[in-house]
Amino acid sequence: MNTTERNDQIAASLRGLASAYSKAMAQLEETLAVLCRELELGEMATFLEPLAETQGPAEAAFDEGRPVADNTLLSIRWRGKSCFLGNTIPFWFFERLARRPNQYFSYQQLLDDVWEGPRTSSAIHSVAKVLRRKLGEAGMADLARAIDGSVYGHYGLRLDRSM
Repeated sequence: MNTTERNDQIAASLRGLASAYSKAMAQLEETLAVLCRELELGEMATFLEPLAETQGPAEAAFDEGRPVADNTLLSIRWRGKSCFLGNTIPFWFFERLARRPNQYFSYQQLLDDVWEGPRTSSAIHSVAKVLRRKLGEAGMADLARAIDGSVYGHYGLRLDRSM
């Protein structure tokens, strides 16, 4: 096996591990939410607040209303679901929008903050399309629709609309 094949195999294994970890975390969060309801402990977000100060992004406080762009797992978590994107432009595009939901960013801001390669406004449209498709496939169609490019020359993550 040559170096390229070996590297491809390692990369595929890492993607599989990250995806499995992400799914396991989503299942754990769902189980915790069920247990909190069953034991009448209140909302899970309140129960997990003390953990937010000591844990990394994957274990940070659970917030049903706001998606988490997890830089550790390179995935998006929202409403008990997870979408692994890896170290890709769609992930970093979403992460940039999610830092300031309900705010629009100009194409130039996004290109400066996210892109390293060829930088055109058509690249932004393509990445938004891919991101929406992947979120939809992961069962997050509402979140996919929240990626808004209706303001000319800008994109934003509109969580303030009824979802």
